[in-house]
Amino acid sequence: MDFNELITMQNKFDKEHGWLSNPENFSDLIDQLHRDLVGLLGELGEFANILKKITLIYDRPDLEKSQKLFEELKGDLSEELIDSLIYFIRITVHLNIDVEKEYANKLSSNRIKYKDYGR
Repeated sequence: MDFNELITMQNKFDKEHGWLSNPENFSDLIDQLHRDLVGLLGELGEFANILKKITLIYDRPDLEKSQKLFEELKGDLSEELIDSLIYFIRITVHLNIDVEKEYANKLSSNRIKYKDYGR
């Protein structure tokens, strides 16, 4: 499955649930972008809070306990990251961004920009 298929699936899901996925006017677009951005940041915050729990134990230091907690919370980290992806997808739909194309363009420019790093 490619990224555009994920976008199509999410857009279909949103439409089936009556959620605004392609606002008709500027005001609705800004409202939807605002809601989805807040949702995205909230999910990333939840991801960060889980990671913070793991990091606090790691900093004590208790590597074994930290690794155990990481394994226990890995599913939660995954869930929050996927929730973040959903909001990211919704934002790309609102802005009509071709994610695959734009990612390839950005990666190409980053290859040039960072050609001397990491060697």
